[in-house]
Amino acid sequence: MQNIINFFYHHTFICLIWLMILFILVYIQYWFYTIGITKEINCYEAITLINNNSIVIDLRSNVEYGNGHIINSINISSHNFKNIVFTNMNSNQSVIIISNKFFSRNLVDELNKAGFKKIYLLKSGISSWNECGLPLIKK
Repeated sequence: MQNIINFFYHHTFICLIWLMILFILVYIQYWFYTIGITKEINCYEAITLINNNSIVIDLRSNVEYGNGHIINSINISSHNFKNIVFTNMNSNQSVIIISNKFFSRNLVDELNKAGFKKIYLLKSGISSWNECGLPLIKK
């Protein structure tokens, strides 16, 4: 026990940085838990969900969406999703969110308010879809 106390005393800066990193990691995990995301999924898990009638929401810009998107995906700009009514969608369906930029917490909040509980984030966005060699639809 004395060795641990001596280590913290002589390496205070390193220990504080370690505690800050630990706190940030715990906060990020808590943030993802509270906003309703079940987990990040890879492209093969996404295919399974899509085959089970999941909703795919693509948050990329219209230009990026036009350059290639997953079949039957819905393009919603990250600034315009509050104007979209989710009532015509079944809240029991899973929702897969695709975004190459910062993940939109506001969209997940809106989906939670609309009753959606199974919300997934496609890990690495559309780039992981491309890396798996899966097809994209181009406008």
